[in-house]
Amino acid sequence: NIKGIDFFDEIFAADKKRFRSILLGIFERKLKFNFSMMCRVGILEEEDYKLLKECGCRTIAFGIESGSKRMLGILNKKINLEKALKDFKLVRKYGINANAMFMVQNPDESYEDLRITLNLIKKLNPDFVKANLLIPYPGSSYYAELLSEGILEKDYYDQIFKKGRPENRNFNFSKLPDLEINKFLKKINLYPYLRLNSNLFKFKKAYNPSDVYRAFNNFYKFLKGSYNK
Repeated sequence: NIKGIDFFDEIFAADKKRFRSILLGIFERKLKFNFSMMCRVGILEEEDYKLLKECGCRTIAFGIESGSKRMLGILNKKINLEKALKDFKLVRKYGINANAMFMVQNPDESYEDLRITLNLIKKLNPDFVKANLLIPYPGSSYYAELLSEGILEKDYYDQIFKKGRPENRNFNFSKLPDLEINKFLKKINLYPYLRLNSNLFKFKKAYNPSDVYRAFNNFYKFLKGSYNK
């Protein structure tokens, strides 16, 4: 008796034929459940968002990573910010929650890069924002580059995959000190809760009491600073 599903798959919509066949299967069988998903910007069309809404999609999380085109180039993300703005407008048009995910303490990141990211967040106007500290993962070209240049003095593979982050190792390779990075991290993560039209206050998209509880609980955690621990 499943009520909801979270498709925790970053490439869930990458294969458009497979993606649409899954949605049509849900629609044609008249399956009644809500679901959320992850998606790259710029790969879905308006007809996809319409079908997603009809199938019960409640939330789409987009990995934007940075509002700075300079940072996106350094990270080799190939993300089109104009397409991101278009996607967020379409998601709102069909009444689906749009979440935006970002990274900070990126290589050579400056105050200006983070200011540009904050401005993009205001334009996107997402329902939820989550910014994480960049951690170079084993297997990525960035991790290999840090090892080869001796910036990483040893392989942190076990610590990263077993504990999520290495102990006693700072990966801040930006131009900002840790204190400033954490200030920007808080500012980005608090954004949805400080808007006048925040869903925290309007509850426009609260489907049940648990949604209301989750909103208040997340806000409380942000105020305590627990997202920076």
